[in-house]
Amino acid sequence: MEGRFEVYPFTSSTAGVARFARRRRRQQKQIVITGWYGTETVGDKAILAQIMERYRAEYGPDVALTISSIHPFVTRRTLYELGMSADVVPAYS
Repeated sequence: MEGRFEVYPFTSSTAGVARFARRRRRQQKQIVITGWYGTETVGDKAILAQIMERYRAEYGPDVALTISSIHPFVTRRTLYELGMSADVVPAYS
């Protein structure tokens, strides 16, 4: 994407560069999705599914997604219905 960049540490050795590259590959992206989830309507379910699909397309299928929800049991049911998985945590207002 335009405007994105990563800062790589300076190293003068090939071994240092290889070590850094291996560490970067192992790091898993973690994303928290916050919204009005837990009172899902059909539209809310479609939006949540699209958000999750976009993050997985961008960062790979192993990206760790966490969804905050006012009713976590409803959001877990939505994920089941969508055939998707993510961690769900309660959100309080």
